[in-house]
Amino acid sequence: MFRESSSPTTASARVLALGLVQLGLAVMAVVFGPRLMQSPATQRGLLALALASLATVLLLTRPTAGVLVLLVYLSVMGGLRRILIPVIGWSATDPLLLVVPVAVTLHFATLFLKQSVPFSSRMDRLVFMLLLLMVAQMLNPLQGGLSVGVAGGLFYVVPVLWYYVGRLHGNINLQRQVFSCMIIVAFLASLHGLHQVWFGFSEVEQAWLDLSASGYAALQVNGRMRPFAFFTSAAEYAFVLGFGLVALWAHFLSGSRLALLAMPVLAVALFLESSRGVVLLCVTACALVWALKGRSTSWAPRIVLAVATGFVGLTLVVGQVQKMEFDERAQGLIEHQTEGLANPLDSEKSTLGLHQSMMGHSLVTALKNPVGYGLGSTTLAAAKFGGNVHSAEFDIINILVSLGYLGAVTFVPIIIIVLGQAIRYWRETGASTALVLAGLLFFSIGHWLNGGQYAACALIWFCIGCVAYPREMELSEAGPSHP
Repeated sequence: MFRESSSPTTASARVLALGLVQLGLAVMAVVFGPRLMQSPATQRGLLALALASLATVLLLTRPTAGVLVLLVYLSVMGGLRRILIPVIGWSATDPLLLVVPVAVTLHFATLFLKQSVPFSSRMDRLVFMLLLLMVAQMLNPLQGGLSVGVAGGLFYVVPVLWYYVGRLHGNINLQRQVFSCMIIVAFLASLHGLHQVWFGFSEVEQAWLDLSASGYAALQVNGRMRPFAFFTSAAEYAFVLGFGLVALWAHFLSGSRLALLAMPVLAVALFLESSRGVVLLCVTACALVWALKGRSTSWAPRIVLAVATGFVGLTLVVGQVQKMEFDERAQGLIEHQTEGLANPLDSEKSTLGLHQSMMGHSLVTALKNPVGYGLGSTTLAAAKFGGNVHSAEFDIINILVSLGYLGAVTFVPIIIIVLGQAIRYWRETGASTALVLAGLLFFSIGHWLNGGQYAACALIWFCIGCVAYPREMELSEAGPSHP
């Protein structure tokens, strides 16, 4: 049975136990620290160990603060890792990547040991079954080895564990704080990204580019480097900007005029990031959010009108931008963006055909093996540890490849249930946070399990957990439904 809170005695015992763990870690650091601090890898490891212990204590004892701190950490983790390059060097297998996985895994472990893992709804049972399938597929030999499967767990298992964070703690007040926090993160990221476009990269950012350029070809377009702000990748930077835009649009539709002040900055930053797919997802999600604001009987025509208007408007904007000349620092990025959006079927100007080919190839591969190729087979872990890569860059197909038919039968109903519950949540509460939540889920469809985007994927599964948060409690906190 799902428990909403523990007794004061249990909470005090948990704090005491965690305090003893921290004390033990501190003693170990003092005793073994001087010897371990001789190499960059162990230096980063000790730092990661300290941060992981603090993050775990915070999430278990102060969950509201813990959720915010962990999401912010995931957002700035890329920048933090780069800042440390001149201090303690660089490590491709960076222990700092494990800080949040440790915290959310121990959060789930406490639920499991207390027999408090929720099973009361079909959604709960499907998510737990998905986790069991993922853990089992970590052992699949077809992916290329156990190291590929274990690393794949970081990309798939850890994001899904955020479901239980949202499921347990995701009331409307925490939703409001999380969305406000991520809007601020997106706005600051847009300023940082624009600075990278117009003024170039800092010394530590350039050092990281020099170290990773050979393995990160997608970062460069038309002779220019995409901005990435303080994220681990340009793709995650783009997705968080998209999150921010959709959230601000939802707030604007709910009556917040201040949202319009930040939207142009994020829109320009997203356009200059030069990822066409994220722009299209953002336009579609904003159209669906506007359609959702109408009465249930008018949704269908509103969706058609909104999507058509959004894409016509985008086409007109792209046409006007193509006629303009820009500074050489931005020209290459703008040309890459506009040419792809204006000519989606041209293989020389758009990667749409390439993505379709990847999805088709992965789908055919998946259909040949109903039991799946292993959890890590569709992640970066396969390429990094010498496994067999079958990524389609689309989570439904990736799940079919990794987990087989049973995985797809489990994951697809989760998508359907979540979207349906998100719409009902908005209709029942009328809260702006519910509209933001639905918008973020619309925007990220197809990328719910893109674990390489650490902050984005954690936010998505936190939102999925919020959708499943006990409805009777949510309604009591939100107040009466809006007409």
